[in-house]
Amino acid sequence: MKFYSTVAISVCVAGLAQAAQFKFKSLSDPPDLLVGFRQVGSSSEIVADLGPITRFLTAPSGSSFQITEVSTNEILKVFPSLDGLGISFFGGVVKTKPLAGNPVNKTIWVSAPRANPDVPSDPIYRRGSPQQGPTATRCATVGTYAAAYSANVADGPDNDGNLVLMPADYPNGYTAAVGPNGDLGGTYDGNVELILPSDFVSGGLPARADFYELVPSSDQEAAGTYLGYFEILPNAVIRFQAAGGSPPPPADPPVIQGITRSGSLNTITFATQPGNYQYSLQRTLVVDSHAQWSTVGAAVVGTGGALSLSDTADAGTAFYRVQVVP
Repeated sequence: MKFYSTVAISVCVAGLAQAAQFKFKSLSDPPDLLVGFRQVGSSSEIVADLGPITRFLTAPSGSSFQITEVSTNEILKVFPSLDGLGISFFGGVVKTKPLAGNPVNKTIWVSAPRANPDVPSDPIYRRGSPQQGPTATRCATVGTYAAAYSANVADGPDNDGNLVLMPADYPNGYTAAVGPNGDLGGTYDGNVELILPSDFVSGGLPARADFYELVPSSDQEAAGTYLGYFEILPNAVIRFQAAGGSPPPPADPPVIQGITRSGSLNTITFATQPGNYQYSLQRTLVVDSHAQWSTVGAAVVGTGGALSLSDTADAGTAFYRVQVVP
């Protein structure tokens, strides 16, 4: 009996030694970017490594790609509902060689949640190294402790090298590090955490968080570099959209608020979203699966408020819709 007990322990120890696969790099150039997931009432949290920050710094202007380091299956297994899920993207340089191309020491990368998916967050400002240093250290600490925890957990979907599932009350985990206010334990002057709304899944709209690089600066009015945004879909797919290129279409379709008729002139009033979006009026005489929609007049730029477009139509009945022009 002792023999088999000894064999079982030996196998277990060997397995644990092979499980130290979480690939976080905090003291090398370039450092890695992390993403954390937590939810009120959940007993678990997820920390995932998205690879070198250069993946996001050098993404072609306007390009986008899906985040695959943490699978949708894993997210939905740990958090059966995405409603109320908290997500943060963060990273920091705690030691770097002063070589060309290497990030400046105490640089941090943080997400900035959007209250409205179509309205960018307010610009984030840089701070000096003394102010950003604790935040950079806090970011790196999450990855360091996640790697240490990973080394003592068996390989599998919950510990596959790119992510590690940890108890939500782990004293050195993501929840403890980000703090109750999403400000990385009070080291960061702002909120890095996107909290998905309580009706996120049923609402069917994406959620977005802008992404900034903050290189230390003595100029307190120096804005950080906008790198793009992360987008979370109701099916748990996560994408990164690099800055530049055409703006994304609004998540909410334009809503027609009213139509008035004076003689043969129809005036269509509709709601617009903030942002540099153009709206075009389209008309058809019959609404069915084979409807032929024609564009009426020139497009207009939205203001965030209500706008009107007009159409001269002699037909007794006409149907209208408003489309966002790419």
